[in-house]
Amino acid sequence: MLNIGVDTGGTFTDFVVFDDDNNTLNVAKTASTPEDPTVAFMNGLRELDIDLASVSRIVHGTTIATNAVLERNSDTAAVVVTKGHRDIVEIGQLRVYADNVIFNRHYQRPAPFIPRNMRYEISERIGPEGDVLLPVDDAELDSVIERIRADKIESVAVCMINSYVNADHEQYVAKRIREALPNVGVSESMKVSPVFREFERWATTVLNAYVDSSVSRYLRKLSNTLRDAGYRGELFYMTSNGGILTEAAAPEQPVKFLLSGPAAGIRAAVHTGNYGDVKNIITYDMGGTSTDISLIQDMNPIITHEKQFAGTVIKTPQLDIIAIGAGGGSIAWVDKDGSLKVGPRSAGAMPGPACYQRGGTEPTVTDANLLLGRMGEGSALGGNMQLDKSLAEKAIADLGKKIGIDDPYRVAEGILQICNNNMAGAVRTVSVERGLDPRDFALMPMGGAGPMHAVPVADELGIDHVLIPPNPGNACAMGLLTSDLQHDYVRTYVTEVHEADVGKIHSLVKEMGVEGRKQLRTEGLENDHIDIRCSADMRYLGQSFQLEVPITEDVSLQEMEAAFNECYQNIYGYNRLDKPIELVYLRVVAVGVVDKPLPSAERGSSSTASNCEKRDIYFDGSFHNCNIYQRSELKIGEKINGPMVIQEYGSTNVISPGWQASADEFGNLHIRRIQE
Repeated sequence: MLNIGVDTGGTFTDFVVFDDDNNTLNVAKTASTPEDPTVAFMNGLRELDIDLASVSRIVHGTTIATNAVLERNSDTAAVVVTKGHRDIVEIGQLRVYADNVIFNRHYQRPAPFIPRNMRYEISERIGPEGDVLLPVDDAELDSVIERIRADKIESVAVCMINSYVNADHEQYVAKRIREALPNVGVSESMKVSPVFREFERWATTVLNAYVDSSVSRYLRKLSNTLRDAGYRGELFYMTSNGGILTEAAAPEQPVKFLLSGPAAGIRAAVHTGNYGDVKNIITYDMGGTSTDISLIQDMNPIITHEKQFAGTVIKTPQLDIIAIGAGGGSIAWVDKDGSLKVGPRSAGAMPGPACYQRGGTEPTVTDANLLLGRMGEGSALGGNMQLDKSLAEKAIADLGKKIGIDDPYRVAEGILQICNNNMAGAVRTVSVERGLDPRDFALMPMGGAGPMHAVPVADELGIDHVLIPPNPGNACAMGLLTSDLQHDYVRTYVTEVHEADVGKIHSLVKEMGVEGRKQLRTEGLENDHIDIRCSADMRYLGQSFQLEVPITEDVSLQEMEAAFNECYQNIYGYNRLDKPIELVYLRVVAVGVVDKPLPSAERGSSSTASNCEKRDIYFDGSFHNCNIYQRSELKIGEKINGPMVIQEYGSTNVISPGWQASADEFGNLHIRRIQE
């Protein structure tokens, strides 16, 4: 049977088709259709000539939630809050959830996702210990329900004060709204983000409600389209925590769809690393509009439970990824001071780079790569899309006139150098700024553009090993098929560890574990495919932020303190503070382990150098006559010195002078610095 991964990106929609009967893999790309992503989804399946009756599993990563937040295209969401607290979601905190604005006196916070007139208040109050201080006023609740009906609201966030210790009022209000308005989506804060701190919990719930209608419409349309086309298999969706959800579970928390595509890339990196003889990886996923970067240490991706996004905060588990506006479609432009800039504005899918022949006239990173010979003019992207070098040269020459340089090749090289420096800076953010040396990691490029830039980025950082997975242009789609089912659970228990009730800790952890196992069993997982992972968030008393520390289901208080001290030492470099340790959260991750594609590679048996074409490629101010290899024809273990280009479907691997490439038996490409 066939297993298909479909990843929707800003420029291309990527497909991976794995046949588990004969362990074969097929990949494809098609142009994304942002106005209706289901069109590109079905176009790709038709281009691959897929018989949906022969498909057992489809896993999908979608940008629909991300686009809804970035474009702010919803005006039918509302929030119901405790009376007197409707402005919490707008007032927020002292912290500014945006980059590079600390010294910008002109900065203005983005408008709240839900305007003030759509924030409905009701009289009720739960105390900080969970006791009922004021019951829900049913008359006010009836009035709010009628306002929701009159305002034609499609999705409501229900956020009550102190619901993290007692959610009875929140559940009651949500139940009443569902009964009266069954077509309105309802997001309860204690189901979306069951943690203390009202602003973070409410902001996350508001985002969940804000994207609810967009995501729900898309999921329904995609499901109906696939079923009408004859698909009867399982449909899964990628989430930002690195796991997948079933078709039934996916609509419950659409906020988890934010950054789902990049999360799949990290799962692909872990899968590749297991067969690539590396333990530490910095992933570097460069697509058409942005580059997503993350760090994997000892084959464990970093998880964060709070992330800044679009001027607000998301407080749900998610893989730690930073994104910068540097992609193949990033536009080169001249700033007011006459300096050359690259990005963050992108040519996107339409019109795309000038060389795409779709009407684009502004020079992009892709145009620079084409002009310098890193891509061949006959290269095919996204099926039948051919590149036109003359259009790229004209766009770059026009840019050169604005900065007083009449050599388009120098301008193009400058574009790439600026782009590469931007990406190297982002890698330093996830490594050096966390006390880690990037030279201790392998750089793993992914995306259609990543392998073209990986070697100069590694050179800038002093990294000696670049590991390129099979089909890097479709790596995120591959990661979809290597991701496990995952459900996250959390309970708030704020207490000093030495005073904690260890029985309560065990009870809360067991309760979450039972819930996770039950959920996975309903999704078809047997006990031997279920993995329960427990952790605790702890901090020193008086600190505002905590560290997540792995624990066991029957952990002792002494073991918790020892684990925290060790974690603190590893991260901050010194043993401990002379303060009590405070427990904040208990967490359980229930993982349903799925079967994953096995790597395989068929490589040529004769010397690669005997049968390859040549092309002039511009490196460091001059052209070099370079060999152009086909990746599928590389002989396993043969070492080939750069400069050269290794071509494959959907991506181009550029190896600079001073670097050496070799292929292994799993289909990975290892690029290493030549040691003098």
